[in-house]
Amino acid sequence: MISKDDIKLFTDELEELVQKSEDQILKLEEDPSDTKIVQELFYIFHSLKGLTGMAGMSNISKFCHYFETFLEKAKENNSLMEDNKNFMDTLFESLDILRAVLKNVKKGVMEDIDEKFLNTIKDSFEEYASIIDTSFFNPISPEKVRELLKDKKCMSYKIYIQLQSTCVFKQVRLFIILRAINKIGQICWSDPAPKTLEKGLIANDFEIYFISQKKSDEITKVLDEILEIDDKIIKEIASEKFKSLIQDFHLKWEEQQEDIISEDFIEDDSWDEDIIDGEIKSSSIAEEDNSVYDGKITSVKVDTEIVESLMNYFGELIILKNQIVQTLKDSPDLTVSRLISNMDKPFLDIQERLFKLKLVKVETTFSKYKRLVRDLSKETDKKIKLILVGTNVEIDRKILEDLNPSIIQIIRNAVYHGIETPKERLNRKKDEVGTLKLKTYRSAGSIFIEISDNGNGINYDKIREKVIKQNYCSPEVAENLDEDSLSQFILLPGFTTLSNADLLSGRGMGLAIVSDKIKELGGSLSIYSEKGVGTTFTVVVPFTRAILKAQFIEVAGELFAIPIETIDHIYFLNQNMIEYHDSSMFYKVEGKLVPIIQLDQYLKLADSNNDDLAINGLSKIAILCKKDDFNFSIFIADDILQQMDVIVKPFKSSYSNTRDILGSTITTDGSVCLILDVLNIMSDQSSENKINQYNLIS
Repeated sequence: MISKDDIKLFTDELEELVQKSEDQILKLEEDPSDTKIVQELFYIFHSLKGLTGMAGMSNISKFCHYFETFLEKAKENNSLMEDNKNFMDTLFESLDILRAVLKNVKKGVMEDIDEKFLNTIKDSFEEYASIIDTSFFNPISPEKVRELLKDKKCMSYKIYIQLQSTCVFKQVRLFIILRAINKIGQICWSDPAPKTLEKGLIANDFEIYFISQKKSDEITKVLDEILEIDDKIIKEIASEKFKSLIQDFHLKWEEQQEDIISEDFIEDDSWDEDIIDGEIKSSSIAEEDNSVYDGKITSVKVDTEIVESLMNYFGELIILKNQIVQTLKDSPDLTVSRLISNMDKPFLDIQERLFKLKLVKVETTFSKYKRLVRDLSKETDKKIKLILVGTNVEIDRKILEDLNPSIIQIIRNAVYHGIETPKERLNRKKDEVGTLKLKTYRSAGSIFIEISDNGNGINYDKIREKVIKQNYCSPEVAENLDEDSLSQFILLPGFTTLSNADLLSGRGMGLAIVSDKIKELGGSLSIYSEKGVGTTFTVVVPFTRAILKAQFIEVAGELFAIPIETIDHIYFLNQNMIEYHDSSMFYKVEGKLVPIIQLDQYLKLADSNNDDLAINGLSKIAILCKKDDFNFSIFIADDILQQMDVIVKPFKSSYSNTRDILGSTITTDGSVCLILDVLNIMSDQSSENKINQYNLIS
């Protein structure tokens, strides 16, 4: 095991060599003819190869070796360096790979690069030399387009392609894509224009206008074989419209070229006409180009620890403000009260902005699952398509980070257990390509993430057999278990229907750990499955756990808080609305029966002999809490108190591992109040009822 001192030494040396590399590349950009700089880079990467190899990063070491070979070719073939911009881009992008490794090491992650990624880099180095004197494609004239489309077999398309944000050597990737497309048809134009595209001067996406006799699904198959494509849309365009588009593109391009040529031949004395009162009048084009370099900084990088620190300080201010409000209630002062009231809006504005700093789109994490699904598909010899829906939904960064391993485990479970092999799917008259869908949305202050597959579905007969075999219940009782009840057993530690464990899964701990981790986040996990159709795992987690508005309540003389966003209605308990079914209490709300949770009994704060609300329910409070559109519960409390913004602090106890507590907060008098995780209580109560009622063997 590498010691901290060794990691520090490795980090310092790696950082020094990476910085030296950057300095040399910058010098080479200024003077591409200086072969001494190339030689110096060769020595630096030779050192990097040895350093990373000693640290056990064999793939990074191989990468450095491939880079040495690339530099060797650059020395032998001057045309590589004559293509200065693209050559420099390749060097800098290579350097970025090492910087990414360095960043991980600084975080304490001694992680090697993926071997598939390494092979992609190797191929990119080899491909680079082949594209130096090669045009990506030659756009054809509108006349040629009209001639091609006379053939009724030819179809015209607009192909939108988005490269992965992590794409290495973008120009090489473009060359590979366009070469593959040109083999099955004719590229007529592109957006951006061909010359711009050829230089790799794009963000991450571009469009191709294409004529082919191939159908769109055949074109899709060609593009599916190419790595680092994040998204693609193939749209057929009517022939007449296509001809018109190509004509317009050519005219626009010719006009732009004429403008460029005319500006290139402006004589020096023509500038005299643009001097007004001793100042040079710049053209709008020059102004637009120079605006990029106006020196204005529109964004800064902030360490997440600083954001967390700001949240903590603001939390202290909220507590102080609440204490002042409470003091003013005891000793009224009109002037001070007005000042405090005027503080409400600035406080709210600051709170909203701080929240935005903590929020990230789920896309930042979920987009990485495409590679995961691809690798798992290859390992299991399956064909799987991943669909991401709702990637713009925002969530607390910390919650997303903590949730990530659980989502990965559910995806692995879906690939390994859920989706069938292509042969099995075809035999069942399904598309050979399975679908895995991640849908994210926000509801009732919570984030819902549905991970669905269209595979086998859960074999509940096997689950039932395992329940009996592991003595969870008798065969007679097991026969009466419904699918929802059986699903709860899947989340128990050690429960698996597989006989052997392998590198992917099989010991029955994965989903149990996932369920526990999600509960630790104040969330819940539910399963719905239909045999032969597929399975859906629904993860529900809080939107944020920093600052929330809470309703304070009293239970058996103790103070608790409930997040306002989970409360639907608050009633004075009406004993006539209580009904009993199968020894369980329900409360009638708008003609529907809602299960009752007596907090004093649930939290073990009162004598269970006095739990008959029909007799002892006078002056009680009924709080209707909502988990989603289909799940409600009535929480019984003794009294309701004030509502206020509270700072949620983590709750950890050496004497209890309960997950019924979302966190703790400080009240206006300085005492500690526990915040109840009502969503988790509702889930636990539901699961407990479904498992425990069958837990004893008949």
